[in-house]
Amino acid sequence: MRYLLLLFILFTGTLANGQNNWDKKVGIKTVNIQVEVKDLLASTTYEFEFINPQNTIVEGLYTFKLLPDQVVTAMQLELDGKYRDATIEEKWKANTAYREIVGKRIDPALLVKDYNHQYRLNIYPMPANGTRKIKITIDEVLPVQDGRLVYSLPLAITDIVREGKIELLLKDKTHIKLSPEYEWNDQRQIVVDNNTLIGKDIFTMEVPGLVFIAGDTGVIGRLVRTKEHSLPGRLNKLLIMWDVSASMKSRSLHKEITYLQKFIKLHKPETVRFLVFSDKVHEEKIFDHPYSKEKNIEKYLRQLTYDGATSYKALNMFEVDVDYTLLFSDGGVSLEKNIKPYRGPIKAITTGYANVEKLKAFTCLTKDAVVNIASGDLDSMIIRQPLQYATQDLPVNYEVKTIINDIVYVIPGESVTAVNQEQGGLTRYDKSYFNKLNIILTLNDLQKAPWYQQYKTLLKFGIEFRVVTPYTAFIVLERLEDYIKYDIAVPPDMYEAAAKVNYTHTQHKYIYTEQAEKLKQLNRVIEAFNKKYNKMLPAVEELPARFQNSGTGSFSQLAGNNLPVSIRGVSGSAAGLSINNELDESVVVTRYKVSGTKTVVGRTGDVFTSAQTIEQALQGRVAGVQVSGASAGFFNNATVSIRGAVRGPLWVLDNIPVDGNINDYVIGSDIDYVEVLKSPFETAVWGSRGADGVILVFTKKGKSQNYVNTRPYRLSDMEDEDYLQELKSAANKIDTYNELRKTYSEHVGFFIDVADYFYSIGLKEGARRIILNAIEAGNNQSAKATVAQVFAAWGEYGQAIEFYEQLIEPGAGIKRLLAWCYYRNGNVEKAINILYDLITEEVLGNEWLEARAVFLQDLMGMVNVNAGKIEPVAGLDVTGAVADIRVVISTEEPIESVSVRKPGDYTFQKIDWTPHFLFRTGDFAYDFMLSEATKGTYKFRIKYNDYRYYYNYSRPDIAPKTVQVFIYRNYGKPNQTIEQQNISIDNQSGEFEIMRFNW
Repeated sequence: MRYLLLLFILFTGTLANGQNNWDKKVGIKTVNIQVEVKDLLASTTYEFEFINPQNTIVEGLYTFKLLPDQVVTAMQLELDGKYRDATIEEKWKANTAYREIVGKRIDPALLVKDYNHQYRLNIYPMPANGTRKIKITIDEVLPVQDGRLVYSLPLAITDIVREGKIELLLKDKTHIKLSPEYEWNDQRQIVVDNNTLIGKDIFTMEVPGLVFIAGDTGVIGRLVRTKEHSLPGRLNKLLIMWDVSASMKSRSLHKEITYLQKFIKLHKPETVRFLVFSDKVHEEKIFDHPYSKEKNIEKYLRQLTYDGATSYKALNMFEVDVDYTLLFSDGGVSLEKNIKPYRGPIKAITTGYANVEKLKAFTCLTKDAVVNIASGDLDSMIIRQPLQYATQDLPVNYEVKTIINDIVYVIPGESVTAVNQEQGGLTRYDKSYFNKLNIILTLNDLQKAPWYQQYKTLLKFGIEFRVVTPYTAFIVLERLEDYIKYDIAVPPDMYEAAAKVNYTHTQHKYIYTEQAEKLKQLNRVIEAFNKKYNKMLPAVEELPARFQNSGTGSFSQLAGNNLPVSIRGVSGSAAGLSINNELDESVVVTRYKVSGTKTVVGRTGDVFTSAQTIEQALQGRVAGVQVSGASAGFFNNATVSIRGAVRGPLWVLDNIPVDGNINDYVIGSDIDYVEVLKSPFETAVWGSRGADGVILVFTKKGKSQNYVNTRPYRLSDMEDEDYLQELKSAANKIDTYNELRKTYSEHVGFFIDVADYFYSIGLKEGARRIILNAIEAGNNQSAKATVAQVFAAWGEYGQAIEFYEQLIEPGAGIKRLLAWCYYRNGNVEKAINILYDLITEEVLGNEWLEARAVFLQDLMGMVNVNAGKIEPVAGLDVTGAVADIRVVISTEEPIESVSVRKPGDYTFQKIDWTPHFLFRTGDFAYDFMLSEATKGTYKFRIKYNDYRYYYNYSRPDIAPKTVQVFIYRNYGKPNQTIEQQNISIDNQSGEFEIMRFNW
């Protein structure tokens, strides 16, 4: 027994010792650093010789952190005296291969990006007291200070380095200014012995302000603020850009006029030119010798009218010869996603709250160019702040690509020839420079996307451009059989050996993988399509091939020749299959289904009158509701838990949430009934307070006073808002509107309602101006989306598209509306592509598939109507079902039910519930189709409760709640017509008819 125990101790000790040899931090014996700088792009290659100070073989670990805009673009591992290139792979696959191969004591190396730009390098094996060599290349765009780029080592080495050197690979080093902390040796190298190598601000170098770099795929311009100077000589021509958008009504007009007067008095310009603008330049006014016309200028500015949204686009397009520009604005640019920098010396003046970031962008990030004069002495401000300007000459037409380190990167709208003529030539580097710069700039934008959208884009980007991202990694293996076993791309030095065994795997396979994923997703959508439309469409047992041939290989070989999928309501050609289907009548709706989760207590009997407390009445009567402490009666607070929730439920009395003991507010004899809501969907309307369940208590007295309508009604019978009633009865509608807006200037809904009314009575130009105030009042996603929907309902699809495109990361429902705008504006191909991307993009759950079935029905309808007029959608040569009537109702609100009354029916038919669009973004859709419609009137009714009033959700800057209705007559047929309605359901509750139409 003693010997067995001894063997066990020895065995576990050996095992523990082996386990302790993993992830061992290694030291740096030597490091040779080569720095190559072209314009602002720096490529830094580290050649590390790592050392293992232990007397046993270990797995080496080295960690480091980079800045967000620094990218690892190459890695090499020394094997048998030669460096082997790393290949880029999916992070999970590289990790798996590395760990399994390390377990076999074979040679790999792995570089991954973990979190917060933290990197981890593993090397195996690290010999006892031995070394291994590895190279890592990091690319970045350098910052600029006072017109000089500043270079620091991207990877700061905090450990002691025995030997190190930095070599600059520059043809001309005479323009380099070395930091006093460093010095050259005879070979113009920086040498480090037994020291750390932080490498901050090693050298600076002068760079021009504007450079255009030409590549195979286009031109990129980069603009840096060169050293700023005070404006030389006298300021003769001054330009004033005066913002008169609706949001500027709250400006401190007196302060701004006073500042302008003092500025003119100090600099004495010969002329002042005013550009008065909001969404466009409205007028231009010139004052000669303005220092003698203070009163005239003040009178002119005080009589201006403030109206409309804000855009700086028109200012950049206005060509004028001036010495200096003052912009008076709050930066509340509501009509642009990206701000283009102004093309001349400028200072932005604002009072009170302002969007400083947008003002900085417009003033080209010039130092001290944004001045808030809300407080402080104006005289000292004007004298203290010289007229700074940066030497710059932007092209007339360009788009901002991104901004990194306060450097603006632009894409010129002109051709290469035009840029050559206007800007005096292009700076041409080799192809690799342009590609590296483009990689850094693009990656900078991709990393700004929401986390749930980053996986696929960063994975694809990392694989395509061979860079490390959170989802890609560099890996080096020793043996060809391991590359083959783990399906990893081989490096160049192994191409010949791999070809001999017919292994030709390269990164091209990811193109096919992405296509295969899209095809799988399309299969899933079609399965959902079958379930959704199963009452009206027979099935076809094969999916049409979305991809026939792509790239250098056959996609069918990758995805499989036969995919077991059924599709209903599709006709056309599909892998040689002849399809011909008929449509049966059905009513189908997309909706999150709730079944058996709401319990009603007390509608009959004397449940509450016989109990001392409400808790006693509920005890034992409701499944899933646990009540404790109720037997003590009225003088003890009982505990109620729904479905085991730790917190208690939200109590709501006659639709008003209450805090504390519910029995303090109502007695049992006054209670009519109680509803217990358990499901997440039913409780969602009560926000986070209802997360653990909701108990609705309705009193007998409250039934008649309840704001919820207990009987169905018609929305068209409800009274208009007070301001609409006053406007409709007014003789002079413009004057009445101007008077009303003094009260409702911050209400998005007011401008939308008035604009829609003006448009309906023929005042279309006024309507277009008024609705822009809705965007200015809200300046948020909700307001812009609603304005886009209004323009679409007016038939002005170009304007609708413009506003939809301004939305940041719109949900699937908005993208669907955008697709139909493109379709109705004549761009069928664009519409189909949007829908196809929605159908096939990666999803986070099966609940989204029902929505994609609606998208697929949309897509097939578009293809059907335009058969023979457009090219097939990349192999999807199918046509969808046709119908006399199709009605799609979409909304961002969780409607409780939808019902329809067809001609000849005496009652409304409640439409079955099926899963909703996107629970995350709150998009819902309801699809109703009839293949053969009966003549007469069709009426649609919804059941909906607006709880915002009780939660203070009715903020004026939030757009009104609306339902979008698309009525398709002769759907999918050549004579198809489309009608769109936007129906406001603000302040409505209960069951009500939203619209009716005739067939």
